[in-house]
Amino acid sequence: GMVDLSEQDSILTVKKGNMTVLFDRQKGILTSIDFGSGNILQKGITPNFWRAPIDNDFGFKMPQKLGAWKKATQHAKLTSVTAEETASAYIIRTEHILTDVKDAVVELQYIIFYSGRIEIDMDLEEVKGDLPMLPRFGTNFIIDPAFDQIEWYGRGPHENYQDRKTSALI
Repeated sequence: GMVDLSEQDSILTVKKGNMTVLFDRQKGILTSIDFGSGNILQKGITPNFWRAPIDNDFGFKMPQKLGAWKKATQHAKLTSVTAEETASAYIIRTEHILTDVKDAVVELQYIIFYSGRIEIDMDLEEVKGDLPMLPRFGTNFIIDPAFDQIEWYGRGPHENYQDRKTSALI
């Protein structure tokens, strides 16, 4: 079927079959992913450079030393949103300046494939050498709490790591 692309009141809409994706151009955030039974997102996808400290972290004062990264995205300034249509996907790119970490730049690229797959790439650039090390490089992806049943395909059933996976079968 056809892909329906539209923009109204700064909301970009991508529709194909029962998939509807909404992107708020003013905020620079993907706000809705709907495959026919309502928006699965509770909050748009946002960069996150902080992780919860563990006991060892307090020993070297990690919360104080690396704290700039905890609030790095709180005052992010959206500097650009671009959208591009291709034969197989609609691509939206955003750029934010992170004023709390010396104007580092975070770029997100949302590739909304017309097949229903969505790929999100994130880059962090222009990080000054005198900033503290980055505790985490990731995103917050908060889905509706109604989705409380998951299937896990991976190693388990217990926690495992690259060097500790012999007993964690797939």
